[in-house]
Amino acid sequence: MTTATHRSHLLLGLSLWVAWPDLAQARGVGQPADEPSPATGGFSSTPSTAASSEPTPGGPETAPAAESALGPKSHDTTRVHPPEASPDTSPDTRPDRVSAPLPPPPPHADPSTIRRGPWRGVGWVGFRATMTVPLGGELPAKGDVAASGGGVEMGWRIRNLIGVGGGLSRTTHQRSETQYHDPVVGGTVTEYAYGFLTYLDLMSRLYVPLDGRVQPYIDVGGGVAWLEPSDPEVLAIIGGQGKAGIGLDAWIARNLTFGGGLTYRITSLDGAVGHSAHGHLQFGIHW
Repeated sequence: MTTATHRSHLLLGLSLWVAWPDLAQARGVGQPADEPSPATGGFSSTPSTAASSEPTPGGPETAPAAESALGPKSHDTTRVHPPEASPDTSPDTRPDRVSAPLPPPPPHADPSTIRRGPWRGVGWVGFRATMTVPLGGELPAKGDVAASGGGVEMGWRIRNLIGVGGGLSRTTHQRSETQYHDPVVGGTVTEYAYGFLTYLDLMSRLYVPLDGRVQPYIDVGGGVAWLEPSDPEVLAIIGGQGKAGIGLDAWIARNLTFGGGLTYRITSLDGAVGHSAHGHLQFGIHW
């Protein structure tokens, strides 16, 4: 080999040695995968194994070393920056929300129809036990015996403090004695007969405005009086009657009351006038 040939080979090797760093930088050969590239200032996005698989002039022995250092292609750990998310500029295809209008408000209530005070119900029914005491008068309107009786009343509150209603009651009004000689018993026998008075009346009731559980009231009313005399020969005597009384209801539950009262009653029967006092205990149901 001539001296000119040796000189040309030496110049070629020197030029490759000088240009090798630039070639390696351009093709990504010889740089670690986890270090930033000095040319780009970031991490390389090209696997070094791809560059090392290609032969390079004057350095075929470096490709296996680079491949063995970086590992197989399936285990490449080259870091790649994810692309930045771009704003969504697609049109909104969701249906628009439609709000239904509110219903109209209810009409204004008349202040006079608004109840004031505690709830006392609207209607009621009461069951009572009575005790009647005659006060005076003329027969047959005057009773001649103090006796017990019973009755029922019903009513309706047209206002919270005003009610109307009616009642039906019955009590013993008369007692008569009949004596006769009975030869069977060998002596005098006394028999008693009783007459009963029934009251059917209408009433109005005014309640005292109290907020507690006890509510007093005043009754005024009147109606029909029906007497079934103790004399069996008289069928019945019909007349009239009037009453005035006071009482109270004690609320033992939301719909239940227990109370009592006292009533004065004037009765007219067959042209005679009688006076009596009536006391009662009553159990009431309200709704």
